[in-house]
Amino acid sequence: VLIPVIQSVGSEARLEDLKIEGMAVIKKNMLIGYVTPLETRGYMFAKNKIGSTILVTSSPVNPEKKVSIEVTRSEGKIKAGLKDGKPVLMIEVKAQGNIGEQQDEADLTELGRKKTLERKAESLIREEVEAIVKTSQEKFRIDIFGFIDKIKKNHYRTWKEIHAQWDDI
Repeated sequence: VLIPVIQSVGSEARLEDLKIEGMAVIKKNMLIGYVTPLETRGYMFAKNKIGSTILVTSSPVNPEKKVSIEVTRSEGKIKAGLKDGKPVLMIEVKAQGNIGEQQDEADLTELGRKKTLERKAESLIREEVEAIVKTSQEKFRIDIFGFIDKIKKNHYRTWKEIHAQWDDI
C-alpha cells in the first residue's frame, strides 16, 4: 500500500499550501520505507492518476538551458500476460503536453526540435516509471501495481502455480 506524504509549504495549513513529497510504503500494516517524488510521479503515470504535471528537460538547442513541458493529458495502462509460460508485465503511458516555459529564445516548434522534446519527455516518463517498478520490486519486494491480480484474472491456472511465491518472482 502507498500513502501520500504531504508537506505544508506555507505558513498556514491551507489546501493550496500542501505538496506531495513522495509516498510511504506500507506492507503488512507496517511502514517499510518511502519512495521519492519522482518515483511517486512514475507510479501516478502508470496508474493513470496524473491530471497534469510539469516535466523539465534541457533545451534541444542549448543543453545548458531548461524547457518545461506541461503534461495536459496522460493515460496509463497496466497489463499482464504470459510469454513462454512466464508472467510478462507491461506498463504503457501515453501523454500529451505543451511547451510551458523555456530559458532560451529558440523556436522549439520547429519539427526536428519538437520531435527531440517529445523524445526527451518520453524518456523522462519512462525513467520515472522504471524507477518505481525497480524500487517496488527490488527494495520493497511488493506488487504495488496489482500485477498478480491481472495474472489471476487473465491466466488463472498460472496464478494458482505462482501466487504463493509472487514476492520472490
